[in-house]
Amino acid sequence: MNVKLHAFRSIAGGVGKTTLAVYTAYAEAAKDKATLVVLVSTDFLGVSLARQLPLTAPLVTAVNRQFLAGEVGPYSTQKSTRAHFELRMKNWHAASSGRQSVATLNDFMLYKFPAGHDDVRIGGLLWIPPSAHNLRMIVTSDSPFEHVPIQPLIDDDARTAFFETRLERLVVELIEHARDEDYHSLCVIFDTPSGVSRVSQAVENLVLRFSATPAPRAVIRGEKANETFAALSERNGKVYIVITTSPPQIAAVQRHYIPDAVTALVINDVGNRMLASDLSGLPHHAFSYNDLLRDLLDGTGTHVAELARSLEHIMET
Repeated sequence: MNVKLHAFRSIAGGVGKTTLAVYTAYAEAAKDKATLVVLVSTDFLGVSLARQLPLTAPLVTAVNRQFLAGEVGPYSTQKSTRAHFELRMKNWHAASSGRQSVATLNDFMLYKFPAGHDDVRIGGLLWIPPSAHNLRMIVTSDSPFEHVPIQPLIDDDARTAFFETRLERLVVELIEHARDEDYHSLCVIFDTPSGVSRVSQAVENLVLRFSATPAPRAVIRGEKANETFAALSERNGKVYIVITTSPPQIAAVQRHYIPDAVTALVINDVGNRMLASDLSGLPHHAFSYNDLLRDLLDGTGTHVAELARSLEHIMET
C-alpha cells in the first residue's frame, strides 16, 4: 500500500490554511477513487469542522465511558449528526455505557486502551462530507468542557511525545482501515492550529519521520505498528507552510524557512499583486483564490478546478 502524509501549517491565522487543506483533500479524492483520503483537524481550541462543513457521522455507542470502544452504527443524516454533536457539547461527560453519540479526535487522543488488547473502533471517527465517496474527515470538539481534559496534552512539554505517539497510532489505524476497505492507497492530510504550537510541531515531526529513509520504527507499544510501516510499498510526506504577502510573514519565513524535499512554502491570496522582490530567490508556490467563494456559490466550478490543478502541481513538484 502507498501512504502519503500532508501537513498544513501557518505562521498566523487567517491565511487560508484550512481552506487549502480541505481543497487538497477534495483534489486528492477526485484524482484517484482507489485512494482513501482522510482530513484530520488537530485544532482543539478553534472552531470545529463539524460546524463549518455539512458532514454526516456514524453513531457510536459508549462502553466504559468511551465512545470508540463500542459498536459503530450506520451513518446518520446531517441534521441528526449536528443534533448529536450539539448535545455532546452540552453533556460530554455523560458518556455512560449504552449511550449513543458522535466521536471526535478528542476521544481518540484520550482513549484508554483496555488491558490485554489494543482494539479501537477507528471507523467511528470517520465523518463523511457530501459528494466525495472516498473522502473522510476527523473533527475535533470545540466544547469548552472538553478543553479541560485535552489541555494538558497540547500545552504540557512533558506530554508532547505522547501526543505525537497518539498521532502515529492514528496513522497506523487508518492504514489498517484502508486495507480492510480494499483501498489501494491512503492519503492523510493534517490541518494544524495556526501559529507555532506543540500540536503543529508534533504533526510536522511525525510527517518528517514518516518520510525519512529507512522506514521509521514506530514508537508505540507492540510490533503491529512496525510491521505496518515496514510493509508499505511507498510512503512520503509533505509539510506546507502557508503565508500571505504580509510583510511580517514574509520576514518570518526569510528568517526561519529552509526549503527541502519535505517542506514547501505556499504564498496564498496573491491576487494581482506582485510578490516582494526579496522573495525571488526563495522556492515557493503562489496563487490566489479570491474568486473561490463566488465560484462555489454560482456552481460553475471553474476556479475550484484551477485550484485543484495548482495543488496537484505543488504536490508533484
